[in-house]
Amino acid sequence: GNVRVNGGPPGGEAGDWGDDSNWRVAPSILSVSVRGVRGASVLHGLKDVVAASTASACHSDGGGVSGVLAAIGVPEEFARGTLRLSVGEETTEEQVGRAVEAIVGEVKRLWKEEGMKGM
Repeated sequence: GNVRVNGGPPGGEAGDWGDDSNWRVAPSILSVSVRGVRGASVLHGLKDVVAASTASACHSDGGGVSGVLAAIGVPEEFARGTLRLSVGEETTEEQVGRAVEAIVGEVKRLWKEEGMKGM
């Protein structure tokens, strides 16, 4: 596919955490990568709709693919299109739904510009 959720144990499917209690996750953060778009381009199109980033605070200098994404095996064609999304205690399901719709719409728009087929 053209979209992947990042994280979890190496070789595991998304959400397949097994019995290894050593995996630590931040349940309020989602890292999702989209092939064929640059994360910064997606965010630019969403600047008035969704608050998100393309990198963690410790890698916000924009200097290439995150070492973390590389370490967990995210291919470069996906890594360039990574979005880091988070929710807070007061985030509603409605807000999440609007964000999803906006992100999907912007990705489809960018894919159309690039002549790609997608979601």
